[in-house]
Amino acid sequence: MSFDASPLVSGLGPKVAESLASLAPILLIPAGLIVAVAIGSILLSFLGRVRSGAAKGK
Repeated sequence: MSFDASPLVSGLGPKVAESLASLAPILLIPAGLIVAVAIGSILLSFLGRVRSGAAKGK
């Protein structure tokens, strides 16, 4: 389910649309960092489980 914000943005006016467009990259950077950290922690915990499982099997 996708949400189209373009009618809302055009209804608010060009000034608000410009400010939203300039804020978008600033908001995307922390969001990208959060996603990267989440993926990294999931991978690390998965690798830790695999290693501990292999150690227990020996």
